Amino acid sequence: MNYSILAELARALTREDFVARLPDPVLIVMSELEVEEASGDDDTQVGEQIAGVPKGLRTSVPNKFEALAVRKKRHSEDKGHITVGRERTCDIVVRTPGISKHHAHFIPGETLQLVDLNSQNGTWVDGARIAPDRPVEIKPGTLVTFGDLVTQLVSPLELYRLLKSARS
Repeated sequence: MNYSILAELARALTREDFVARLPDPVLIVMSELEVEEASGDDDTQVGEQIAGVPKGLRTSVPNKFEALAVRKKRHSEDKGHITVGRERTCDIVVRTPGISKHHAHFIPGETLQLVDLNSQNGTWVDGARIAPDRPVEIKPGTLVTFGDLVTQLVSPLELYRLLKSARS
């Protein structure tokens, strides 16, 4: 999700309207990414792809950040899961070297669960590697690492608060 668009929405909308418009949890990218040149083949809809080479880890949410909505694409094939991976058919496309084509998926429901799909570089929740094919519950504030990309799950309310706080 484009930071500038999110910030503008937070300025223009009340908290309730912001959450109604963007009701999904969001992964904030905590890895510092060195952006690579993208080819035209990598074009996807805004807010569904992150690309680059991780070069460090931020200890707090940066003033401007990349955000990935944890939600289905409109025409996604796998209706029961929200997929994460390098493959452009995934719901959340992450093009960094440590991400598998089909790396992991979220299971939405009363609680949000995450499943590693036997990825080569693993999926980590708060620093602990999760076993493949075993759902793990995750909550806002959780650090989730997909291979080499570190993210933090935030609720829509927390996203609104981050965007409204003093940022340059």
